[in-house]
Amino acid sequence: MSWGKKIIVITVAVALLLLLAPNFSGSQGQSENHSIMSLTTEKNYVVFDAKGLPAGINYTVHIGKSSYKSVGYYLNITLPDGNYNYSISLPYKYTSNISSGQIHLRNSDKVIDFSVSYRSYNFNEIVFISIIISLISILVAVAFYLKYGRL
Repeated sequence: MSWGKKIIVITVAVALLLLLAPNFSGSQGQSENHSIMSLTTEKNYVVFDAKGLPAGINYTVHIGKSSYKSVGYYLNITLPDGNYNYSISLPYKYTSNISSGQIHLRNSDKVIDFSVSYRSYNFNEIVFISIIISLISILVAVAFYLKYGRL
């Protein structure tokens, strides 16, 4: 097999490995439903309370087309009565036990508590990253060999 064909085979193998790799975007928490029912149309406070959030780390809550950024542990949002879907975004290295949910507001306030933890890599991610680095090193060595001859 020629060197050109070997490089193509290696490139296809790396591409397949990347396609079949686990998602590194962070672990997704469980979705929670929060219900409060009443019959009036008043404004309501929704308070997001991040337990275990390190100082200086902020999170963002997305409700509909709006985004709200926290300053510290708490985030207070005023919403009219209604049903809302929300999602919580944290910096890459952090994850929470709740990533999304629904809020049903009817003339009352709601507190949504969630826990934040530092995201550590698991064994599969470390093995995957090691394989990618090894394959890249092999491709560099092959390219060097093709350009300059023997190693």
